[in-house]
Amino acid sequence: MVAVYSTFMQRAYDQALHDVCLQKLPVVVCLDRAGVVGEDGETHHGLYDLSYLRTLPNMTILAPSGEQDMLPLLEKALCLGAPVALRYPRDCARDLPKQLPVHGTLLIDEEPDCLLVGVGPLFLECYQAASRLKRQGVRAGVWYCPKVWPLEDELLRVAMRVKLVVTAEDNILAGGFGASLAERMPAGNTKLVRLGFADGCVSHAHRNVLLSRAGLTAEGIVAAVIHALP
Repeated sequence: MVAVYSTFMQRAYDQALHDVCLQKLPVVVCLDRAGVVGEDGETHHGLYDLSYLRTLPNMTILAPSGEQDMLPLLEKALCLGAPVALRYPRDCARDLPKQLPVHGTLLIDEEPDCLLVGVGPLFLECYQAASRLKRQGVRAGVWYCPKVWPLEDELLRVAMRVKLVVTAEDNILAGGFGASLAERMPAGNTKLVRLGFADGCVSHAHRNVLLSRAGLTAEGIVAAVIHALP
C-alpha cells in the first residue's frame, strides 16, 4: 500500500504503468487530496487523477463518499489482488445517510425522470439535490457507485432508462468520470450533463467556494437539472 497526494502521483504515471499495472500487482495507492484542496494552494489540487489513472490497464478506482465507507472500501481494495487507486479529499464528507446503501443502489425514487451520480463526496451533494428536487415535483434518483472505474454495466442500464443523467465529479471534465459514461452510452433519448472542472488552472480558495463556482453543490446540481429537463 502506498499513500501519496493526488497531485504528486502525477509524477509517477510511468512507474505505475510499468511497475504495477502491466504486471497486475496488488498495489493499493491511497490518493489523499483528491479534488480541490482549498488552503493547500493551487499546485496541490488533485483534479486529474480520474482522467489519467483510468488510462492505465488493470486499474480499479474507488472513491469513498465519506468516513462511513472509507474503511470498507480500503478493505475491499486490499482484497482485490490487483492495482487499485483509492481517492479521497482533504476533508471527508459529513452527515452522510446513517445507513449507506449497497453499491449500485438507486435511491430517493425508483422510477426517476433523472439520475444523479456523484463521485466520492459529491454523492452527498447529489443525495441532497435529489431530496430538494422531489419537493419540487421532479423525480430524481441517486446512484451510489464508490467504484468509479471500470464503469459498471448496471449503471449504464439504469442511465439509459431515464431522460437525463447528471454526473458530478471533483476532477477535470476532460477524460473524467462523466466522460467515461459518455463514451459508453449509446445515442438515444437520454441527455447527459457533466458537472466538474473545466480546462484551465483552478485558483486558490476554500474548497466549498471552488465547488460552488463549479456547480458542484446541491444547489448547483438542482439548477443544472431544472435547466436541462424539458
